[in-house]
Amino acid sequence: MKTVTMILVLLLAGLAHADSLSVTNTAFGTGIEDHTITGVDTTFSRSIGRLYFWALIADAGAGDTIYHCWIIRNWVAQRIAIPVQGKRFRTHTVKTLDEQMTGRWIVQVEDRNGRVLSADSVTVRPD
Repeated sequence: MKTVTMILVLLLAGLAHADSLSVTNTAFGTGIEDHTITGVDTTFSRSIGRLYFWALIADAGAGDTIYHCWIIRNWVAQRIAIPVQGKRFRTHTVKTLDEQMTGRWIVQVEDRNGRVLSADSVTVRPD
């Protein structure tokens, strides 16, 4: 009985912690320098070649994982798992653009349970 009670307490603590995980800032850009996004905008030409999404995560805990979900035309093109690096940390993912990848992109930041913490959009124009 003590084992079951302890497991239940640990599970509930984990769920409570997951609710505190948050995204405090996000941006799209053309690069990363010193852990910060560069070339920030909301519209880009496909000719930039690579599009970066940057996020500042707060109230994270050891063992947490977040996900960047890149979505275009209601299709999840990629869901990238990112292990948490600390209580407050910056992270980014990058999408290499080809001629099929123009239009409105949405990147959702999700917690390990699939809860959307943030959703931001960007437009990629054809050349």
